[in-house]
Amino acid sequence: MTQAAVGSLAPLIKVDGADLAPTTLNALIGLRVSSGLRIPSRAVLEFLDDGFKVSAARTFSLGTAIKVTTSTGAALFTGEVTGVELNVEWGAPNVSVIADDLTYKMTLGNKVRTFTQVAYSDVVTQIAGEYGLTASTSSTEFVHEYLLQSDSDFGFLTEMADRAGYDWWVDPGGTLQFHKMAASTDATASLTWGEQGTLHSFSVRASALHPKKVTVNGWDAANKQSVTSTSSADQPTPTADLVQPYLNASTLQGKNDAASAYRMFADQSDGTALANSVALRSLAGAVVATGECGINPAIVVGKNVTVSGAGPASGSYPVTEVEHTYTTRGFDTRFTAGDREPTSLVDTLAAPGPSSFRQDGLVVGVVTNLGDSNSPKGYVKVKFPTLGDQIESSWARVVSTGAGDSRGMTFLPEINDEVIVGFESGDITRPLVIGGLYSGASAALDYGAANGKIAKRQIVSRLGHVVELGDGDEPADQHIWLTLAGGEFFVKLGKDGLSASVPSSKPVSIKAGESSIEIDGSGNIALSGQKITITGKQDVEISGLNVKLKANVAVEGSGLQAKLSGSAQAELSSGGQTAVKGSVVMIN
Repeated sequence: MTQAAVGSLAPLIKVDGADLAPTTLNALIGLRVSSGLRIPSRAVLEFLDDGFKVSAARTFSLGTAIKVTTSTGAALFTGEVTGVELNVEWGAPNVSVIADDLTYKMTLGNKVRTFTQVAYSDVVTQIAGEYGLTASTSSTEFVHEYLLQSDSDFGFLTEMADRAGYDWWVDPGGTLQFHKMAASTDATASLTWGEQGTLHSFSVRASALHPKKVTVNGWDAANKQSVTSTSSADQPTPTADLVQPYLNASTLQGKNDAASAYRMFADQSDGTALANSVALRSLAGAVVATGECGINPAIVVGKNVTVSGAGPASGSYPVTEVEHTYTTRGFDTRFTAGDREPTSLVDTLAAPGPSSFRQDGLVVGVVTNLGDSNSPKGYVKVKFPTLGDQIESSWARVVSTGAGDSRGMTFLPEINDEVIVGFESGDITRPLVIGGLYSGASAALDYGAANGKIAKRQIVSRLGHVVELGDGDEPADQHIWLTLAGGEFFVKLGKDGLSASVPSSKPVSIKAGESSIEIDGSGNIALSGQKITITGKQDVEISGLNVKLKANVAVEGSGLQAKLSGSAQAELSSGGQTAVKGSVVMIN
């Protein structure tokens, strides 16, 4: 290519909206614009800095807006200056100006905030607007009740893309794009290899070492059941005949299916998006195509490029990286299709999940077995729904309050209870059951929350026996209450009184040594003791159908006044001597 031809293809550069001065543009000796999935686009402009005219000027001060286009006005890059590099060697000094699109600002610091009742695409639009970016998004549809961000906006954006099975990138015009992975089937550029073709070089590498189908396991806490999602078979992939056998991997049928459990999910659609995301990422990495042609602004990230004249490698390929390079020798475009990470079956299974020997986070478990006389007492076994319902742990110790040698609180979970499990030093063979969990299918107790206070605390057994501590505001709600299942048996010690109750026909027995109070199932009461004293401050009344007073030695009754009467008949008798005495004795 002649120098005149190169000059006619030279890029146009706008600085803060104005064309770059011709003298500065003439000093341009190199340009590299690179863009890719999930990274900021970058432009590096290299100038011959004779007399330090470029570096000493304030043309490219920090934050200056930069836009690069072809000579025909097609956009290649939009961003702002973020760095500079000056090299002084034997020849004239060179200065390189570095510019990035506005997503670079998302990397500068973390944020802690929450979002409620939003879809991922809504959050992406909000974040883009905070940096002066326009966002073009495909709706992720599912509305999340709650999202917590504790990362940079850049990291949070990428995490949402992973969870939704989406990609993000910034197009040459500076718009943030957020769409399904390789969703576009439209070819925006067509290239032909051959003698008169536009494609200078082209290579394709295909591998069958990828999972054809991905299954992910989750846990639906609301319904207390495992959830399984499998990737769909109609993932968009390169269409070239050469790579189809490696994408389909039919000879490995059933041997290259993968199970992934590196992220918890509860909703079926959320699980499907995750499975498709993992499958498509590995499928895209199974075929890597690279090519080079003359400057072509139609080749952009997120779209397809169609290649012809390459025999069985001819077909369409989803573009994942683009680099436009300008030098005094020419203006070229290089592209890559398919290099998402991970790129193999091994990579997919190994990252980002834990190793086979480690589990650093907490996981949900469901109790499957209880330790008894033939196994460790106080231990349980659990299955891990997110790892597959058939995966059962080794014997797991249960964290208990005050645990020690034959002491502590022995509140062990029951079979089928949902628990939270940690792992000692991350060793998956040493599980620890930290506690039980409530869910939609296993509702929490009524703890009487009102006005920001907890009104009662309860211990409830499997059968429904209750120990309740009442902490209400009123005396009637302040108590210690022991109740058997059903509520007919209870003892209540409260600020408003002491009460105890058992149903009819149930005996009550209170004993202290040889003394006792017995109430039998028929309602008879028996008091027994060495000495029984009944004292009334005013009146004492004993009544019944028949009342008998009997003593083995003596019966004595006394008072300021003493009276014995019978409404029908009265009798006074003695087996021995009978004495009736008084200052006056009247017998009628």
